[in-house]
Amino acid sequence: MDSYKPFQDYFGLTTLVWANDLRTHMEEIMALPWQEKYSNDLGISVDNFSAFDPLELMRLDARDDFQSNGIDADLDELDMYQQQLREQTTVEKLIVESTDNPVLMEYLALKEKRRVRKQKKCCAFCKNNGEPASVYQSHVLKDDEGRVACPILRKYTCPFCGVSGDNAHTIRYCPKNEGDAPGLSLLKTSRLSTGKRRSISK
Repeated sequence: MDSYKPFQDYFGLTTLVWANDLRTHMEEIMALPWQEKYSNDLGISVDNFSAFDPLELMRLDARDDFQSNGIDADLDELDMYQQQLREQTTVEKLIVESTDNPVLMEYLALKEKRRVRKQKKCCAFCKNNGEPASVYQSHVLKDDEGRVACPILRKYTCPFCGVSGDNAHTIRYCPKNEGDAPGLSLLKTSRLSTGKRRSISK
């Protein structure tokens, strides 16, 4: 037989006492947060259930933390300039000379280039292949979603991967092409899409 161990609970009394203790303190353990009371900054006891706003407590903590650690500083030049921009309805209305703010002038020039580029409605594929202006200005190469919109390129089938339609591309832009594409002169047909003979420039 095993020897007697004085600290071993042979009858399970610890679980019995623990269960009894749990029953007596159940109300205390299960008390909900809004049934308790807390004191505010002034030391006044406040009932949690009435107008409890956890965000307000977070704001108070953040404000106290900033008052302890924050540094008050005036707005620097960049902040004041950004504030001026926000007050204007558009950036273009802000009258600034290029010598005063070259970064802004560069930004405005880039924005104007993009606007002009968006207004140009022509197909680079047809233009590079020597199609007349009436053809390449009648459509764009790709639509806003990136699908091929050019009717001539849509009909072309890539000899490497066999793709045509929405994802059509030339041999030069084929993902399976490993640099052995023929020159551009070999890609051009002898006739334009209108049926006229292509003028060969040397």
